[in-house]
Amino acid sequence: MPTTKQVVVGTLSALAVGSICYAVYFDYKRRNDPQFRKKLKKQRKMAKKIRNAKNDNKKSVDDASLKIESQIEAIKKVINDEPIPTEMEAKETFFMQQLQKGEMLSYQGEPYYEVSALCYYRAFKVYPNPTELIVLFQRSTPEPVYKKIIEMISADVKKKQEEYFNLYPNKDMNVKIDKKDYDIVVTRDIAAGEIIYKEKPMMATLDPRVENTNYCSHCLKRFDGEGVKGKDKNIVFCSKECKKPEEAKEEVKEKEEEKKTELEDVDKFWKLLKETKRTCPIMIARFVAKMIDRELNGKPQSEEYSDWDHLERFKFLDELESSEDDEKELALIQSIIGKHSNEILPKEYYNMLKGRFLYNIYAIPAPKEETSLTLEKSNEIKRYVAGEPIIGAGLYHISSFIHNSFHPNVEVKFLDNSNELSLVALKDLKEGDVLTVKYIDDTGKTPEECRELLKNIYNLEVRIINIYIYKFNI
Repeated sequence: MPTTKQVVVGTLSALAVGSICYAVYFDYKRRNDPQFRKKLKKQRKMAKKIRNAKNDNKKSVDDASLKIESQIEAIKKVINDEPIPTEMEAKETFFMQQLQKGEMLSYQGEPYYEVSALCYYRAFKVYPNPTELIVLFQRSTPEPVYKKIIEMISADVKKKQEEYFNLYPNKDMNVKIDKKDYDIVVTRDIAAGEIIYKEKPMMATLDPRVENTNYCSHCLKRFDGEGVKGKDKNIVFCSKECKKPEEAKEEVKEKEEEKKTELEDVDKFWKLLKETKRTCPIMIARFVAKMIDRELNGKPQSEEYSDWDHLERFKFLDELESSEDDEKELALIQSIIGKHSNEILPKEYYNMLKGRFLYNIYAIPAPKEETSLTLEKSNEIKRYVAGEPIIGAGLYHISSFIHNSFHPNVEVKFLDNSNELSLVALKDLKEGDVLTVKYIDDTGKTPEECRELLKNIYNLEVRIINIYIYKFNI
């Protein structure tokens, strides 16, 4: 179950990651688009007029035209009927409109405080820095309005949390997530050896030493022939279908020198990762690219929750120490991102993402028939999956919630020789049983060594007696 510290850190991180791309875009438009600046100036003048309306004795409300109650209900309907936009430019206009409506309604007195708060709340939902806006609301709105805004935000967060576990996992996966302890439990009896579910990864990548070989950079399947080259010369795909989702939408560079520098940094990035034998930096770079694309192009209509909404619910490694290699990796990713990279991926966010990925990624082994590939073992943290060599790693939405045990009742397998995970029962399971896997390989290790390893890597406390029970099957 996530600790209070994890919940607080996760919530603040979500606000930062989810809004930072919009903030960068807004600042760029403000500085470079004359029409945008003109429009913004006009809206600020209008907002100023509305603020001055507080002292304008000439303005009056015709209470005789409608009862206040029916008038408020009519206003609520108009407000709620207007959809909240997902496109960048539409968000900016929407924000200013809702702010103006909220101010105007708050000046009309206590009966209108609720609809005023509703407008402010809707402005909050599209603003690039929600934390900052809450502080501004506290300073500039009447106290009853501010309290109602906070109530609406809290209710929305609670509703979204409750709806999340109604949507995930899919019912055909035969499992559900316990809301209290975040346990994965089976929803029906399962026989030993049965596949409980299969799951595609949120994010997966090959070991950088295996990239540009006969393994697909997208699905991780082994293929014969030359494959399909990607835009990045360091990766190759098994088919055009696999190439398509991995081709990120790139902004056209204005200067040829910038493009040349970017390509050089990409090559340096891959060279460094082949030396460090790490997959996590690749996944972080792709995750950030996906978040940027989602912010710039709007979320798909069918996608209520983003990858970040999933990621923030996962456990994570805390207080990671940065090495020289970490600093080099981050610098190269920032250079590849280009402008505003320090705002999009500062060091603290990089470390936060790294902690969440490393706690939850599973090792992906090569298919059994692979006999020619030999790889030196990497010391990067990955959850244990039987098989050698390890050719990659994957982050899985539902499977990330499975807890560790030295007496596991399920195991992770990759039966299709791709990045699709299969969860297989090790023994007969009854409806309601909590599922557990082994996070580490305990082969040849004493119980004390296993306990120390889990403590050092995952900060997990394990009682020695439980380990002995598993080891000797007492």
